[in-house]
Amino acid sequence: KADELDELDTDTAAPDPTNIAGARSTSTHIVGPHTPAAVDNYINWGRFDVAAWLHTLSLGQKYSELFYQNNIDGKVLEDCVKDKGKLIEIGVDKEDVTAILTGIRKLQDIYDGNGEL
Repeated sequence: KADELDELDTDTAAPDPTNIAGARSTSTHIVGPHTPAAVDNYINWGRFDVAAWLHTLSLGQKYSELFYQNNIDGKVLEDCVKDKGKLIEIGVDKEDVTAILTGIRKLQDIYDGNGEL
């Protein structure tokens, strides 16, 4: 068991922000700001991408680990627009809910109805 933990701890290098090919880290750690998969429609983002996106809102330090641990992926992020109570349920401060919802709406504006840029 200790060897497994040591192995997890060695995978802490931040992803290359210039890699827009959609490569995902296998790390279970949120290590800091980087760019989520730029070629993916955000609805297809995994929880690592969503956690990374929070850094673009200057909320990564506060919420990236919380979103990651609560399995907030792109589909759940989309659902949060319809039900902002989900954000409050997982522990997002009420004053930050508006910033996150505004960020999600900006993501929605980037993509047309087909998920295309």
